[in-house]
Amino acid sequence: MRSTISEVLARLAQGATSLDLSGNRIGDEGTNEVAAALTTNTTLTSLRLSGNDIGAEGLREVAAALKTNTTLTSLDLSGNGIGAEGWREVVAALTTNTTLTSLDLSHNRIGAKGAKEVAAALKTNTTLTSLNLSDNDIAAKGLREVAAALKTNTTLTSLDLSNNDIAAKGLREVAAALTTNTTLTSLDLSGNGIAAKDLREVAAALKTNTTLTSLDLSINGIGDEGAKEVAAALKTNTTLTSLYLSSNGIGDEGAKEVAAALQTNTTLTSLDLSHNDIGAEGAKEVAAALKTNTTLTSLNLSVNWIGDDGAREVAAALKTNTTLTSLDLSGNGIGAKGAKELAAALTTNTTLTSLDLSGNDIGDDGAREVAAALKTNTTLTSLRLSGNGIGADGVREVAAALKTNTTLTSLDLSDNGSGADGARAVAAALKTNTTLTSLRLSDNGIAAEGLREVAAALTTNTTLTSLDLSWNDIRAKGAKEVAAALTTNTTLTSLDLSDNGIGAKGLREVAAALKTNTTLTSLDLGDNRIGAEGAKEVAAALKTNTALTSLHLLWNHIGAEGASEVAAALKTSTTLTSLNLSYNGIGAEGAKEVAAALKTNTTLTSLHLSNNGIGAEGAKEVAVALKTNTTLTSLNLSYVEASVGDQIQGYLVRNAQATDLFARERDAEEGPRKKPVRPSLSQSSLTLPFP
Repeated sequence: MRSTISEVLARLAQGATSLDLSGNRIGDEGTNEVAAALTTNTTLTSLRLSGNDIGAEGLREVAAALKTNTTLTSLDLSGNGIGAEGWREVVAALTTNTTLTSLDLSHNRIGAKGAKEVAAALKTNTTLTSLNLSDNDIAAKGLREVAAALKTNTTLTSLDLSNNDIAAKGLREVAAALTTNTTLTSLDLSGNGIAAKDLREVAAALKTNTTLTSLDLSINGIGDEGAKEVAAALKTNTTLTSLYLSSNGIGDEGAKEVAAALQTNTTLTSLDLSHNDIGAEGAKEVAAALKTNTTLTSLNLSVNWIGDDGAREVAAALKTNTTLTSLDLSGNGIGAKGAKELAAALTTNTTLTSLDLSGNDIGDDGAREVAAALKTNTTLTSLRLSGNGIGADGVREVAAALKTNTTLTSLDLSDNGSGADGARAVAAALKTNTTLTSLRLSDNGIAAEGLREVAAALTTNTTLTSLDLSWNDIRAKGAKEVAAALTTNTTLTSLDLSDNGIGAKGLREVAAALKTNTTLTSLDLGDNRIGAEGAKEVAAALKTNTALTSLHLLWNHIGAEGASEVAAALKTSTTLTSLNLSYNGIGAEGAKEVAAALKTNTTLTSLHLSNNGIGAEGAKEVAVALKTNTTLTSLNLSYVEASVGDQIQGYLVRNAQATDLFARERDAEEGPRKKPVRPSLSQSSLTLPFP
């Protein structure tokens, strides 16, 4: 690891602006090297050191560097878990540092003592605008210190205090700070177990605060009483635009209070009330508010209990509301009657662009009503109807609407069991529809018979770019039909055929199509029992295909033999950037073949080899290959010795840094005419669940 860290830092000296070393376990030794580089570096603006087992010694060096460094603006030290004492030095550096604007200290167990140190720094620091202290167990005592700092701090705009067990006393202090603070715009207090009575102070502060625009109170169990307090504040608050109240046990009474506030509030644009206990009565109140509210654009009521009666009320509001653009009613027990009401609203509503009705039970009758609305509606662009018990008859109605609708671009009909007849109807619509770009038909039991019709439509359709046909039992016969379509289709870029029992025979047909298809960039063939024989066919196609960039072959029992074939293709492929071979039992021998390919391959950036039984021997082969490979930045393995994992991760980091550097060099060669594009180093990733 030390040698690879040195390589990264050497490149850093050449002008990189972003460096991501997260999850590398570089420890104090590696951190010391990075810190030393920061003292002289004049180009790096973003540094991520999360999850690195950094101790007090390493942080001390980072702190020293921050005192002299004049370019770093963003620093992530999350997930190092060293407690309060280790952070004292870093926090002290904030009192003199004048460039850092974003600091992430989440998941570090800094406790109340650490929070006190942070707060002291905030009183004098004049540049930090974003601070993340989530999951630190700072409790009420620590929050009190942070709150005191907010009363004088004039630069912080975003503060995350989620999951900190802050309790009533700490919350009271935050509320007091909000009454005087004039810069904070975003505050996250979610997951803190805040009771309704404790929320009263915060609500009172919102009545006078004039800067906060986003507040997250989700997962707190505030109930109806807490909702009442928040609602009262909304009646006078004039700056809050986003409010998150999900998973709070809010019922009809709480919804009624929030709704009343919406009738007078003129600034809130986004409201999340999902995962609560709101029934038809609560929905009725919210709907009434929508009839007069003129600012709310996004409303999430998913996973509540509004049913048909609640849907009826919301629908009535949609007939007159002219501002709402996104509505989520998924998982609400809405049946055909409720769908009928919503559909009627869609015939007159001219602003809603996204509607999610998934996970309800509208059935064929409900689908028929929605379909009728689609024939006249001219604004809806996204519609989700998955998991609604819509059979062939219902899908047939929706398909008929697609023949005339000219605005819908995304449609989800997955998990409805509409069978071959449903697929046939959709296919007929695709032959004439010219606007739909994304279609999900997964888990519908369409089989080979239905697939034949869809495939035929693909030969003439010129707009669909993404198609999900997973979990449909199309087998080899269906795969043959899809393959034939791919030889002529020139618009589809993403295709999911996973979990279809295609087998080697069907795979042979798909592979043949890949040899001539020039537009498909992403293909998922996971869990199709293709075996080594099927892998051989895909590999042959990869040698000539020049469009595919992402390929999923997981759960296919290809073994070492199949891995060898794919590896051979990687030696010549110049377009594939992402490959998933997980759960294939390739063993050490298969890993050895893949590793050999990595030595010459120059395009693959992401590789998944998890759960393949490659063992220490196979992992070592991969590590050796990465000594020369300079493009792979993301690798997923499982159960590998820690020492080998460290070595592999080091190479991935080196490659990610090189990617950034080479982009800069290329920009320099091409001159100032083009805007520089610098890939983020966050692509450097290794997943290694060590035993």
